[in-house]
Amino acid sequence: MPWTLIWSAVTGGLSSVLSFLTKPPGLYLGIAIAFALALWWFGQHEFSRGEAACEASHVKANQHEVVRQKKAGDDAVHGSDARTAPHKRQDDTNKTNVRFIYVHDKALPDAAAVCVNPDDADRLRDIK
Repeated sequence: MPWTLIWSAVTGGLSSVLSFLTKPPGLYLGIAIAFALALWWFGQHEFSRGEAACEASHVKANQHEVVRQKKAGDDAVHGSDARTAPHKRQDDTNKTNVRFIYVHDKALPDAAAVCVNPDDADRLRDIK
């Protein structure tokens, strides 16, 4: 029973709105409302399109920045390795020279009484 009352009210309301929109003052008002809705829809459509283009450019810029930062980090690591490799070789050579001289001079019978061997002293002077 209540559904029939609701249905009759809805159909009566729609028929009165339809009859209002078919006559001149309602017709102009309906056209104006339709035009405003079409204009609003077009504005939302263009706004969404511009927002999507902006988001796409932000994603692309972010990807470029990630690649740039990775390249900068890799360049820093390679540059550091290029600078430290020669120094590491020299450090290894120095350690080898010191170890050889320590072992060689300690093996001498009078190690406590003599100074460093001249050849060994020359090797120590090469330490940088």
